[in-house]
Amino acid sequence: MSEELHVSVDEHVAVLTVDRPLANNSLGGSLLRELLDVSAKLERDDSVRVIVTTANVSDGATAWSPGVDFAQLDGKLGPGADADVMFYGGVMQGDHASLGVSAQARRFDPLGPGRWILQMLNNFQKPTIAAINGAVAGGGIGWAGLHTYRIAGESVKFKAAFGTLGFGPDMGASYFVTKLMGQSAATDFLLRDQPMSAEDAHRAGFVNQVVPDGQVLEHALKVAKDLAQLPPLGLRATVRALRGAETNTLAEQLDLEWDNQRITFATEDAAAAFEAFKTRTKGTYVGR
Repeated sequence: MSEELHVSVDEHVAVLTVDRPLANNSLGGSLLRELLDVSAKLERDDSVRVIVTTANVSDGATAWSPGVDFAQLDGKLGPGADADVMFYGGVMQGDHASLGVSAQARRFDPLGPGRWILQMLNNFQKPTIAAINGAVAGGGIGWAGLHTYRIAGESVKFKAAFGTLGFGPDMGASYFVTKLMGQSAATDFLLRDQPMSAEDAHRAGFVNQVVPDGQVLEHALKVAKDLAQLPPLGLRATVRALRGAETNTLAEQLDLEWDNQRITFATEDAAAAFEAFKTRTKGTYVGR
């Protein structure tokens, strides 16, 4: 692991800390590739049941994620700029070796940076909690929206920034903002490009909780550890259902829910959880 991303695991909870203070924790260098690789590894590790992401907002950094590293774009925009070359060449989003897109396939790739979002979305089949302890802007909005649950500090500000910079939204920002906040609020946020406070983000549905500054990670870990005490296959089934509900028809969602029930009804954990419920005792769950 590089010095820009730290990973720790305790009591079935993994904490990913982005640590790029000199670049204000922007999504540059090899950071996105590492986040993708680490999420895939944590997904395969059954001892990890919940994932928390946070950022180092000391040492001069003020953002949880401001999106792209502006230093990597400076002097490269304008007539003749080729976003495909910039993306795959590493200017915008760093090392893309893990994307598995060959030089020839890149010519037909319709997704660009969106490939990161789809791969992360597919990898994150466990509850993920964004411990948002600094400002969020640009592609960071999409990165936050990717999580299952979001907790923000009371002074945190959210800003789309795309319109102000003359760009269109990327990294799934328009998708997640619209899904979480609704069309009207998303239009106001993205089009007018005004900063949104943590409280306004909570009222709009973009974040789940607002907590005092300095206590964001503490609250996120409490939620994570509470979730980690639950049957892990039930957690997976719930995340699977929530993800499916974003795009499924009712019939497709009912089919998914029944598939979840068929799987979870036949687990040791379901029997243990039902017994704990009957006897009002605390159950122990092994993920089988």
